[in-house]
Amino acid sequence: MSEDFVWSLAADVATVGATAIAAIGLIWTALSLRASTRASDLNSLFLMTGHITAAEARLFASRDDPIQQDVDFNNYLNMLETLAAAINGGLFGSVSSKIASDRLCNDIAILMSSDWSRQRIERAVTSPETFCEIQSSTGKTRNGSKVM
Repeated sequence: MSEDFVWSLAADVATVGATAIAAIGLIWTALSLRASTRASDLNSLFLMTGHITAAEARLFASRDDPIQQDVDFNNYLNMLETLAAAINGGLFGSVSSKIASDRLCNDIAILMSSDWSRQRIERAVTSPETFCEIQSSTGKTRNGSKVM
Protein backbone atom coordinates (compact mmCIF):
# COMPACT_ATOMS: atom_id res chain seq x y z
CA MET A 1 0.00 0.00 0.00
CA SER A 2 1.24 3.38 -0.87
CA GLU A 3 1.40 6.21 1.59
CA ASP A 4 -1.06 8.28 -0.49
CA PHE A 5 -3.60 5.46 -0.37
CA VAL A 6 -3.34 5.23 3.42
CA TRP A 7 -3.81 8.98 3.81
CA SER A 8 -6.73 8.94 1.37
CA LEU A 9 -8.34 6.06 3.26
CA ALA A 10 -7.81 7.84 6.59
CA ALA A 11 -9.38 11.01 5.19
CA ASP A 12 -12.39 9.05 3.92
CA VAL A 13 -12.84 7.34 7.30
CA ALA A 14 -12.57 10.70 9.07
CA THR A 15 -15.17 12.19 6.73
CA VAL A 16 -17.58 9.31 7.34
CA GLY A 17 -16.98 9.57 11.09
CA ALA A 18 -17.56 13.33 11.09
CA THR A 19 -20.76 12.87 9.10
CA ALA A 20 -22.02 10.26 11.57
CA ILE A 21 -21.20 12.50 14.52
CA ALA A 22 -22.95 15.44 12.84
CA ALA A 23 -26.04 13.29 12.20
CA ILE A 24 -26.08 12.16 15.82
CA GLY A 25 -25.76 15.80 16.89
CA LEU A 26 -28.72 16.80 14.73
CA ILE A 27 -30.85 13.99 16.11
CA TRP A 28 -29.87 14.96 19.66
CA THR A 29 -30.74 18.59 18.98
CA ALA A 30 -34.12 17.65 17.51
CA LEU A 31 -34.95 15.47 20.51
CA SER A 32 -33.89 18.23 22.89
CA LEU A 33 -36.05 20.77 21.08
CA ARG A 34 -39.00 18.41 21.16
CA ALA A 35 -38.62 17.84 24.90
CA SER A 36 -38.23 21.57 25.48
CA THR A 37 -41.34 22.32 23.44
CA ARG A 38 -43.38 19.79 25.38
CA ALA A 39 -42.21 21.22 28.68
CA SER A 40 -43.03 24.71 27.46
CA ASP A 41 -46.50 23.56 26.32
CA LEU A 42 -47.18 22.06 29.71
CA ASN A 43 -45.91 25.15 31.50
CA SER A 44 -48.13 27.37 29.34
CA LEU A 45 -51.10 25.14 30.08
CA PHE A 46 -50.42 25.30 33.83
CA LEU A 47 -50.18 29.09 33.68
CA MET A 48 -53.38 29.36 31.67
CA THR A 49 -55.37 27.06 33.93
CA GLY A 50 -53.94 28.90 36.93
CA HIS A 51 -55.31 32.17 35.56
CA ILE A 52 -58.68 30.54 34.92
CA THR A 53 -58.75 29.17 38.46
CA ALA A 54 -57.91 32.63 39.81
CA ALA A 55 -60.75 34.10 37.72
CA GLU A 56 -63.10 31.49 39.19
CA ALA A 57 -61.96 32.43 42.69
CA ARG A 58 -62.59 36.13 42.01
CA LEU A 59 -66.02 35.25 40.65
CA PHE A 60 -66.85 33.30 43.79
CA ALA A 61 -65.48 36.06 46.03
CA SER A 62 -67.70 38.67 44.36
CA ARG A 63 -70.93 36.73 44.86
CA ASP A 64 -72.30 39.40 47.24
CA ASP A 65 -71.67 42.25 44.78
CA PRO A 66 -73.76 41.74 41.61
CA ILE A 67 -71.98 44.44 39.62
CA GLN A 68 -68.52 43.11 40.45
CA GLN A 69 -69.75 39.58 39.87
CA ASP A 70 -70.80 40.50 36.32
CA VAL A 71 -67.36 42.00 35.72
CA ASP A 72 -65.65 38.92 37.15
CA PHE A 73 -67.89 36.60 35.14
CA ASN A 74 -67.00 38.40 31.91
CA ASN A 75 -63.31 38.22 32.82
CA TYR A 76 -63.71 34.49 33.43
CA LEU A 77 -65.36 34.08 30.02
CA ASN A 78 -62.52 36.05 28.44
CA MET A 79 -60.01 33.68 30.04
CA LEU A 80 -61.92 30.74 28.55
CA GLU A 81 -61.91 32.51 25.18
CA THR A 82 -58.13 32.91 25.44
CA LEU A 83 -57.76 29.21 26.22
CA ALA A 84 -59.95 28.37 23.22
CA ALA A 85 -57.86 30.64 20.99
CA ALA A 86 -54.70 28.85 22.13
CA ILE A 87 -56.30 25.49 21.35
CA ASN A 88 -57.65 26.61 17.97
CA GLY A 89 -54.37 28.27 17.04
CA GLY A 90 -52.42 25.09 17.66
CA LEU A 91 -50.30 26.71 20.37
CA PHE A 92 -50.32 23.52 22.45
CA GLY A 93 -48.90 20.12 21.62
CA SER A 94 -51.27 17.20 21.24
CA VAL A 95 -51.36 16.14 24.90
CA SER A 96 -51.59 19.68 26.27
CA SER A 97 -54.25 20.50 23.69
CA LYS A 98 -56.32 17.50 24.78
CA ILE A 99 -56.09 18.52 28.43
CA ALA A 100 -56.94 22.14 27.58
CA SER A 101 -59.88 21.08 25.39
CA ASP A 102 -61.24 18.87 28.15
CA ARG A 103 -60.97 21.73 30.63
CA LEU A 104 -62.70 24.13 28.25
CA CYS A 105 -65.53 21.73 27.42
CA ASN A 106 -66.09 20.91 31.09
CA ASP A 107 -66.20 24.58 32.07
CA ILE A 108 -68.61 25.41 29.24
CA ALA A 109 -70.83 22.44 30.12
CA ILE A 110 -71.00 23.62 33.72
CA LEU A 111 -71.80 27.17 32.64
CA MET A 112 -74.49 26.05 30.22
CA SER A 113 -76.15 23.86 32.86
CA SER A 114 -77.03 26.91 34.96
CA ASP A 115 -79.74 29.41 34.11
CA TRP A 116 -77.79 32.10 35.99
CA SER A 117 -74.64 31.71 33.91
CA ARG A 118 -76.51 31.18 30.62
CA GLN A 119 -78.28 34.52 31.12
CA ARG A 120 -74.97 36.25 31.79
CA ILE A 121 -73.40 34.66 28.73
CA GLU A 122 -76.30 35.93 26.62
CA ARG A 123 -75.75 39.44 28.02
CA ALA A 124 -72.00 39.20 27.39
CA VAL A 125 -72.44 38.31 23.73
CA THR A 126 -72.47 41.61 21.87
CA SER A 127 -71.80 40.42 18.32
CA PRO A 128 -71.53 37.21 16.29
CA GLU A 129 -67.77 37.31 16.88
CA THR A 130 -68.08 37.37 20.66
CA PHE A 131 -66.62 34.14 22.02
CA CYS A 132 -66.08 32.87 18.48
CA GLU A 133 -63.01 30.92 19.61
CA ILE A 134 -65.05 29.07 22.22
CA GLN A 135 -67.76 28.36 19.67
CA SER A 136 -65.18 27.13 17.19
CA SER A 137 -63.42 24.99 19.78
CA THR A 138 -66.46 23.41 21.37
CA GLY A 139 -68.43 23.05 18.15
CA LYS A 140 -72.11 22.35 18.19
CA THR A 141 -74.33 20.06 20.18
CA ARG A 142 -75.69 16.88 18.67
CA ASN A 143 -78.91 18.56 17.60
CA GLY A 144 -76.92 21.20 15.70
CA SER A 145 -77.50 24.12 18.04
CA LYS A 146 -74.58 26.25 19.13
CA VAL A 147 -73.02 25.51 22.48
CA MET A 148 -72.78 29.22 23.27
